[in-house]
Amino acid sequence: MAEPDRRPAACPTPDPLDLSQGIMVVRTDLEGRFVYANRAYLGYMGLQTLPVGTSALQHVAPKDRPAVLGTIKKLLEHPGQTHWVEFSKPFNKPWNLGRWEFMALVDEQGEPVGIQYMGYEVGDSYRQARFQEASLELLASGLKEMLSPEQVLERALEAALKVAPVAQAGSATLLHPEGHFRFVAAHGYDLAALQKVHMYPQEPLALSQHIRAKVFTQADIARFNSRLDPERRAVMEGPGHARAIQAMLATPVVVKGTARAYLYLDHFDRPDAFDEVDLRHLEGLAHHVAWLLYGSELRSEVHFSRYHDPQTGLTNLQSLMETLSKRLPAPRALVALHC
Repeated sequence: MAEPDRRPAACPTPDPLDLSQGIMVVRTDLEGRFVYANRAYLGYMGLQTLPVGTSALQHVAPKDRPAVLGTIKKLLEHPGQTHWVEFSKPFNKPWNLGRWEFMALVDEQGEPVGIQYMGYEVGDSYRQARFQEASLELLASGLKEMLSPEQVLERALEAALKVAPVAQAGSATLLHPEGHFRFVAAHGYDLAALQKVHMYPQEPLALSQHIRAKVFTQADIARFNSRLDPERRAVMEGPGHARAIQAMLATPVVVKGTARAYLYLDHFDRPDAFDEVDLRHLEGLAHHVAWLLYGSELRSEVHFSRYHDPQTGLTNLQSLMETLSKRLPAPRALVALHC
């Protein structure tokens, strides 16, 4: 009987991504304990030597461990298959994503005896690709579907969470005609509760009249909430979990020189969760949102000017004619009435 080919499947070269750390190779036993790792992996993890015999899950961010364990389960159920999964390290930079190919190592009878992992660090070029993809998706949906401002902010928040996946929650506020901001979208929060709160332009959540993306700390958030009346403060510190937020990335959406909306991304574990790339990408996303909001305003202005007098603001003849045409019977019905 020929000896099975135990060589790992070739790892495809990901052209649009950077391989600054090189291809990493790791092997564990079936219990997930380290057996081997190459130099690229040791460098990636900042290790001098491999802690042989310890659990490899210690090198996986807690939030990603269910996905890793699920992939290993599928792998062992079908040893001849390979599976790709992305996960982060549990320390160092908040963005430290790696993409890994999992494959089972088998004995002569084809039974799994261990697991091999081959991967590469996902770098800034990958983040740029995600930003471009999310931005184009947002613009396409906004132009195709003629979204309302509230719908634009809902889609924008979804895109922001894709662009900066280190965020654990998020929300969006919109400036309403009555002159204050209201929450119109939320992820990880009770939107119905947040909608009971309004903020005036002179008291934005960010504590400053910033016109670019900016990260605020728990101390900043606490200082702002201390200025709120008891009712609004109870909502922000209750359903809004304001006391738990360690880092808030606040991004204004500026239309014609005025902040018309804010996107907020929150992280509950680390004050340094967001980096410069996150800020740059959220600012770019905010520019796209601004164009969509501006387009919505133009459509509203055109619609208003069609049916109202430009000087008095009263409804014009066009509006009256269309209203009457909807309410009066059709011509055939009028003929029938006279017969």
